[in-house]
Amino acid sequence: MRFTSIEDFVGKKDLFYSRYFDREPHIFKAAIPGPLDDIFSIADLDEALNFEALRSDYMILAKQGELIPSHRYSRTIQVRDTPQVTYHNCVDPEKVRRLFHDGATIFWTGVNHFNSTVRRISEIFAEELGVRVEGDIFLTPARTQGFVIHHDPFDTYIVQLSGTKNWKVWPTPEERPKQWVSYDQKDMPEPVIEESLQPGDVLYIPYGTPHGPVAEEDTSLHMTFSAPPVMWSDKLESLVNAILQGDAEFRDRRYIFGRGEATDQSVEQAAEALIRKIREAEGKKEILDRSSSDASIGSKMTSLFQ
Repeated sequence: MRFTSIEDFVGKKDLFYSRYFDREPHIFKAAIPGPLDDIFSIADLDEALNFEALRSDYMILAKQGELIPSHRYSRTIQVRDTPQVTYHNCVDPEKVRRLFHDGATIFWTGVNHFNSTVRRISEIFAEELGVRVEGDIFLTPARTQGFVIHHDPFDTYIVQLSGTKNWKVWPTPEERPKQWVSYDQKDMPEPVIEESLQPGDVLYIPYGTPHGPVAEEDTSLHMTFSAPPVMWSDKLESLVNAILQGDAEFRDRRYIFGRGEATDQSVEQAAEALIRKIREAEGKKEILDRSSSDASIGSKMTSLFQ
């Protein structure tokens, strides 16, 4: 495995965090030297599509911003009659191929659940960022657009694997809704990035930043690693919950509704007691780091039989 750190994708961490992280989108040109087939290839996708166990829950197809209903590319597989074994919502490779040749983008979500290389890269990002990171694959036909201009509720690290894709990325706004939002191009200002990603390029897009890609003269294959933002409110909530659950003064004291317990004075006394507990608590950093580790554990690869 040639990847050991997030620096393999975004260069020096100090520069990345001080200049780009959560601030502005940026393309890291030729960040990953070729060849790139050892990461993921169209042949890998082709092989996966023929897995009869691959369910349509993992596969999204879209064309010109419109999602294609999954029943148009799924099937039911009956393995045997006695005893009856039937699998529903399985991806039908022939239907997927026909839709792809008709201009649909293939969006395979959660590839880290199936592919060890993508899983290991997801683990590298998760260990660095302290969150669960998902690895997705996009295969887009030449000169087509799968999704409209939108922003995602998570940071994205985009790795161009083959072909090229032209990306328009707009400024990262000060206020960013934490949900998926689409935009109309006519309402957008000038993009801050309008450039073709070449194989080996990595594009970082902070959460809430509008963007829209279009494949160019060749079929485009790119991989996206998505990392939800961690806010101080999330971390403080983890710390406060750990203290509340670990202290009998709060954990075992009953609140009786409707008996006048919640006066301004009683609430202030409880808040002051909690603040005192936080100041006196040992291992505060360890509590915060542990909550990050627990969040990212889903990406870990472990050996079960050695």
